[in-house]
Amino acid sequence: QGLKLLMAIAFIAAGWLLMGALAALIVSEFTALAVVLGLLRKPAAMGARHNPGPHVSISSVVLAGLFLALFLAIPTNVDVALVRRLFGPEEAGLYTATATMGKVIIFLPMAVSFVILAQVVKERAQGLPTRRLAFLSFLFTLFLSGPVALLYWLFPEVTIRLFFGQPYLGAAPLLGWYGAAMTLFALNLLLAQYGLDIDKRGHLLAANAVALGTILAVVLWH
Repeated sequence: QGLKLLMAIAFIAAGWLLMGALAALIVSEFTALAVVLGLLRKPAAMGARHNPGPHVSISSVVLAGLFLALFLAIPTNVDVALVRRLFGPEEAGLYTATATMGKVIIFLPMAVSFVILAQVVKERAQGLPTRRLAFLSFLFTLFLSGPVALLYWLFPEVTIRLFFGQPYLGAAPLLGWYGAAMTLFALNLLLAQYGLDIDKRGHLLAANAVALGTILAVVLWH
């Protein structure tokens, strides 16, 4: 992210403006991908030789990943597209502003949960209990997302004015409720990831069913 920011500043200062910001995004992400692939190539090859492990069905892993991606996409992208399609431009703009702030609550604890849940896979492979790590992930997610949601409840107008300006103050009444919903979603997302790590996918399937049902309800009864 730091590389992206530096490149964006440099490209925009060079006169590329919006294309400079886009170029900074592409170049920085490509550079990060190349560096990570270079760092992981040798450890991955060594792991394959020294610890081949049990055979894993690639199709089942891909299918589970698609279900997780669907679960993540519905409250972060699909709902906004749906509101733009079904409501007027003013309502859509207010909802988009609210949803943008809500994404902070979802993505803020993701890095911590990814690190801890990676340890879940490792300890489970060693036959160790993993509930303690799941509980820690739950607490960290709540610790990071909860204060932001509380901020949205207590100071919605200040938050909206700070990030979007006076024209979007109509979104203030939505912000607290949306923040609470996204906190619950962040916890559900954590549980879905944990279920995948321990080969329990029922929670993810149920969560997707509820999310799709919600989208269908909005379409039918908006």
